[in-house]
Amino acid sequence: MGQVRIAALHSEIANGKTISLALIAKAAAAKGWRVSFASELTEHAERELLSVAELPGKTLVLIDDYGDWLGELKGITAIAGDRFAMVVTARSSSHDFAVDELEQALHPLHLEEQDLTALNDAELQWWVETLDTYGLWGTIAGGSKEKKTRFLADDCGRQIQGILLKLFDSPVIRDRLTEAASAIRKEPQAEKIAITTFALAILEPAADS
Repeated sequence: MGQVRIAALHSEIANGKTISLALIAKAAAAKGWRVSFASELTEHAERELLSVAELPGKTLVLIDDYGDWLGELKGITAIAGDRFAMVVTARSSSHDFAVDELEQALHPLHLEEQDLTALNDAELQWWVETLDTYGLWGTIAGGSKEKKTRFLADDCGRQIQGILLKLFDSPVIRDRLTEAASAIRKEPQAEKIAITTFALAILEPAADS
């Protein structure tokens, strides 16, 4: 974690915040960190956070959509161990509104902000290789690596959201999704679960706006 005690990751919708937390958790655990996800905001959440923060050794707390947790974070720095660190995420619009309160709640720990919206060159190359592996390029499948990289950078705006939208616009991907949907419809219980999942995914942005 270096000298950064608190990292605030933000991006627009569907640009990798939750995935980033999962990857950070895996990498931190491999390096001997005690990793704790603050996942459910209950009446005991503040007490549970404080108990984790005061544990000895390298402790990393991860919080998705930190805006809902600001009240529970106040006072945590007073008891946090000297090897305590935290990574939080939020949508960029929510982060702009809440970051000052976050800094106040966690003062005097150093806070660093990171915008995840735009993919860097190394991340673009990962996407090129991944889409190659799974054959998801559609009409530019035969293009050079440079052409595919330019496509992700220019046409998709260096955003995960843009890449996913372009993928779903591909006839190849639409056919695969249609095939998957047909299989789901043959299992009534699976269909109910899938419909509920998609509905919640669609409604969540509206609920946050």
